[in-house]
Amino acid sequence: MHPTYTSDRAGDCPICNMKLVPIKGGQPTAPHAEAEPAAPVPGRTTISISPEKQQTIGLRTAVVGKQKLGQTIRTTATFEHDETKLAKIAPRFAGWVRDLKVNFTGQHVQKGEPLLTVYSPELFAAENEYLLAYRRLAQPKSSVSDLGFASPQRLVESARRRLSLWQIGDEEISALEKRGVPKDELLIRSPVSGHVISKTAVEGKAFTAGETLFEIGALTPLWVRTSVTESDMPLIRLGQKARVILPYLGNKTYESKVTFLYPHLEAQTRRAEVRLEVDNPNHELRPQMWANVEIEASFGEVLAAPASAVIDTGERYVAFVLREDDHLEPREVKIGAKTDDWWEVKGGLKEGEKVVTRALFLVDSESQLKAAIAGMGGGHQHDAVASKPPSEELLDVLAQYTKIQTALAGDTLAGVADAAQAIAKLVTSNPTKTLPAALAPQAVALADAKDIAAARERFKPFSVSLIQHLDHEKVQTGRYYGAYCDMAKAAWLQADKNVRNPYFGKEMLVCGEIRKAY
Repeated sequence: MHPTYTSDRAGDCPICNMKLVPIKGGQPTAPHAEAEPAAPVPGRTTISISPEKQQTIGLRTAVVGKQKLGQTIRTTATFEHDETKLAKIAPRFAGWVRDLKVNFTGQHVQKGEPLLTVYSPELFAAENEYLLAYRRLAQPKSSVSDLGFASPQRLVESARRRLSLWQIGDEEISALEKRGVPKDELLIRSPVSGHVISKTAVEGKAFTAGETLFEIGALTPLWVRTSVTESDMPLIRLGQKARVILPYLGNKTYESKVTFLYPHLEAQTRRAEVRLEVDNPNHELRPQMWANVEIEASFGEVLAAPASAVIDTGERYVAFVLREDDHLEPREVKIGAKTDDWWEVKGGLKEGEKVVTRALFLVDSESQLKAAIAGMGGGHQHDAVASKPPSEELLDVLAQYTKIQTALAGDTLAGVADAAQAIAKLVTSNPTKTLPAALAPQAVALADAKDIAAARERFKPFSVSLIQHLDHEKVQTGRYYGAYCDMAKAAWLQADKNVRNPYFGKEMLVCGEIRKAY
């Protein structure tokens, strides 16, 4: 009944006084089969659970193997103009607006379409200067006297350059040459196709050189600006596939991809901006519209374990490996990329190993309990040196605890609920916070037990929390003892050196052993 005790001859178990049973098939004894892993996990140890008990608790396993991992990052976005397709109409000379061809903001224009005509004395003078140089160049060389001035060719080039810098196109200059006289107005055309974003031009308005009269932006393609959390940024790469979804258009979806990652992070929201791009040939999309975005992040084929097989303790990630001898070995796992169902394994597990996915927390509790019981052994001299006296609150808790332990050992629930409620009250009203907070909900659960079987089951984690607190704080009371029953696989505290088992009561009252004095 106690697998930790073995003998090479027939006899009685010194713990429970029951007859020893021969080991079938000459299998190795439990102490040899239960070898600790090369890199033990602090606070946990290898445990043995028979196949029958595995089925009872619903234990399930999965195989660690290669998986193609990917994750969908979901966020929201707004449409905006493609900045590379924006154009401003800002004449490089001063003048007046004479005739508007495009009269209102939002109007669609095609590339080359007339926008307005302007009058400028500066432009009139520049055209006249060009014509004079052009006519002089056309005269025969014999009729052009050289008085030390620049050559006619250089004069024409200089005057033409001036008009070009004022954004007078080659077509307008050719028309000027054919016409032979300067005009007092200039027709300005749209340099791009799009719609008017802003307009300050009105008929009769005087403008200065460089003043913006129109701003025009294209509607295709459009940029989609979105933001992702700081933790998601390492998953985003240029060229990743994405979907832009419009919920108000029946979840219409546009395929896209990541085209740019903005280099800055928003300090308050801890979010970074990402840019996508979509074609908009029918102008169905408009700047400042909202959309949902899904970005597909792929991690490739990596070694992975189910997310349900890994416990995040805050300090480390732990998984339990089912060995061939039905022992469950705790492993500290190094985690890489995470998805909803799978976690990338970068260390601690090997391909083909089986890890526990169901009943994992039961297995973990059992492992922690056994590790705590194992810590009750040796090192008494060191503990005595580092020990400290208990607080008054802790002594009150221990006094109520022993009432519960005594009642359960006597096969009764009398006084259990009152003592458990008293412990919960002591913990929650503890002003110095010297008692573990976990005791309160565990005590409440114990007080709510409807029968002695439920009370004994809830007494196990309650005892573990209290024992771990005594060990962590190195408390020595001089009146309490830690005991352990291998059949119940549970520990408890009692105020007597004679074993009084609260998990079996009179059925096996002395089953167990004293392992440590507190």
